Amino acid sequence: MIAIRHIVMHNGRECGKIIYDSKNHNAWRNEFVTKLKADQELKGDADILKKIEEAEALLRSLRGALSS
Repeated sequence: MIAIRHIVMHNGRECGKIIYDSKNHNAWRNEFVTKLKADQELKGDADILKKIEEAEALLRSLRGALSS
């Protein structure tokens, strides 16, 4: 899984976030949107962003291990 957090800025201020989540699926399913909305309602943005930060840290670690 790859997750990217995109902070949207306008006039020097944060005005939104876009989260890109990439998984190895063969086709789009509308259930993906339903699950994301449910996750946001149950856990809030802070928990979702924490998971993204953990995924980014793991990706950096893997890149470091592969480049050594």
